[in-house]
Amino acid sequence: MTDKKKEKPRHLGRGLESLISPIISMPTDANHLIPDAYVELNFPPDKELRSSLREISLDSISPNPYQARTIWNEQELSQLAESIKANGVIQPIIVRPVGPAYQLIAGERRFRAARLASLTTIPALVRQATDEELLELALVENIHRTDLNPVERAKAYQNYLSTFSLTQAEAAERLGEDRSVIANYL
Repeated sequence: MTDKKKEKPRHLGRGLESLISPIISMPTDANHLIPDAYVELNFPPDKELRSSLREISLDSISPNPYQARTIWNEQELSQLAESIKANGVIQPIIVRPVGPAYQLIAGERRFRAARLASLTTIPALVRQATDEELLELALVENIHRTDLNPVERAKAYQNYLSTFSLTQAEAAERLGEDRSVIANYL
């Protein structure tokens, strides 16, 4: 029998910090940029979105007029509000500038729960969006959720088709859906 040396297991060699990003405290003043260090550690390399992360006053945000969801589970919102009180808002909402204020694109549950949690500000990605993009993004955010009921989903598809004069095939392509899915809901 040959005596083989046990190979020492390879280590990453970069320390725990390379796996777990350091905690950076979030700013508390409303409507200002979040530090680049925080953005670079936690978001993909999309320069437009990276530079758009801000802490925004909840009072300066209006709801999305194209929100597909019409029924809100108050118990789930309360639970999310309690989680936000304990842990903060983990994922930013997405808004677009409208004059001196903002309009919600995505993240209405977090927005509503943050209000219930009595927050005054919320982390948000500020993104330029046309009305058409606003509707598309709101629809995309909601159509893949299991708790969006079939009637809400069908109404959202119909609203999308009629608002922008699209065929089912065009809508399916833009939303990343199969045309038959849209046809079946309608």
